[in-house]
Amino acid sequence: MRLEWDWYQPEQDVWIIPSQTSGLKNKLGDEDNDHIIPSTPEIKALMDQLRPITDWQKYVFYSPNGQKFPHLNEETPNDHLKNLGWYGKQSAHGWRDVFVEGCLENDKPQHIIERCMGHRRHKQGSWGHYDDADLLEKRRTLMKWWTLELVNQGLEI
Repeated sequence: MRLEWDWYQPEQDVWIIPSQTSGLKNKLGDEDNDHIIPSTPEIKALMDQLRPITDWQKYVFYSPNGQKFPHLNEETPNDHLKNLGWYGKQSAHGWRDVFVEGCLENDKPQHIIERCMGHRRHKQGSWGHYDDADLLEKRRTLMKWWTLELVNQGLEI
């Protein structure tokens, strides 16, 4: 919920999450390990709706009542899911499982899915020493497919 407006790079149409952001499993302070998230038309439409509401704030998900944080608490999505009766059935982090399974069941390449997830398994072993490719366009294609699939399944933006 700490997503910052400054992390969006419109000229590249990507969100760049700095490596020093807590929660990333990257080496801190190393720009080569920033997590790059390609945007999609659906994500852009959502952000275009949020921008007039919170653009003057640092955080995309600004919390006007935030006492502990200036952004929504990381547990807010989980609390909402609990209030909807999904306790024990789905969590915010669990949506990562939905993404992975949905991609795999639709024959999307595992190595592209892993990079979308921010996993760095491709950096392990002897091969990983040489693999610095971000595969951004392939990841963008996958993310476009995924967000369109969500809309086709009923997600309203």
